[in-house]
Amino acid sequence: MRDLIYFDGPLLTQYVNDHGEHFLYYWCDRDDVSHRWMLVRVAEQTILRLLHRFIPLDFVIPAGSQDDFVYFVDVMSGGDIAAVWLTKIARVPDDYRPVRGTFVQDIPRQTNAGYPVLIEGDWNASKLLEFPKLFELTYSFLYVANNLLSERCFGGYHWRGGYPAMHFNRLIASIPTEKRLEVRAIQYQSPGFIRFSVDYDIAEKVAMSVEDIRSEGVQSSYRELTQYIKQHRLTDIGDPDAAIWEQHNVHLLRLVEDVARDLRAVDAGAIITGSERAFEAAQIVRWFFRRIAEIAAFEDNGLLKFAPIEA
Repeated sequence: MRDLIYFDGPLLTQYVNDHGEHFLYYWCDRDDVSHRWMLVRVAEQTILRLLHRFIPLDFVIPAGSQDDFVYFVDVMSGGDIAAVWLTKIARVPDDYRPVRGTFVQDIPRQTNAGYPVLIEGDWNASKLLEFPKLFELTYSFLYVANNLLSERCFGGYHWRGGYPAMHFNRLIASIPTEKRLEVRAIQYQSPGFIRFSVDYDIAEKVAMSVEDIRSEGVQSSYRELTQYIKQHRLTDIGDPDAAIWEQHNVHLLRLVEDVARDLRAVDAGAIITGSERAFEAAQIVRWFFRRIAEIAAFEDNGLLKFAPIEA
């Protein structure tokens, strides 16, 4: 149970019973001896859409009920129940309905319930495999960068294409078991959701990066870094200790800082610390950009929506 709207007492409360059914208690009225509550049984994905602020409260109460009726409960000041009755949705008084267009604000995060991502549209089996893997890669990278950073922890000569296979299992293995990403639930329907068991703050950093990557500053800096690497054919230099790197290291590090500057979840200093060389740092930030861009494409194509990021 958690209170979703509070003003001198709870006005909207979420409750889950032992059978996993979700209910919303909505305060409607009071007199000298009791408070009147409307009790509505709703789908979990409906609550998620409400809390993600994609639908207003009046779309859910009472219209979002899974039944064609709602319960009304009169509760005495001491907590005793004075009366309970059913009312057809069509007969719920207007005075008991939320104001149209009202969105729920400032919801306390239920971090122990996992991090939910809404999914919509046409999801085939390959997408259901691809998105969680992308989320795991970016989440794990950010977790290590924020919590387990050490010199050269990202390792790997040049971060070539084998990075995930060669290094990522080791990187994930360094994360405490309780903080590793796991898919806790998938509700596949439109709208549905995927819920991850994660460190909630780090999961929000993934969503934050998806938001940030659309900025022209990040896009421009990434293009400049990529063009510099191609122009000087840096991927063709086989010797990591070749003297020619001295001509590029300072400029590469500046470009890494430029890309990271507008990515709030990415600390250029952390990437540089965890990298063996300047070129590895450049390849790492480019790798992260591409993975986040792939996640952003899911959102741009209307397949998923992230929760609003709390300040």
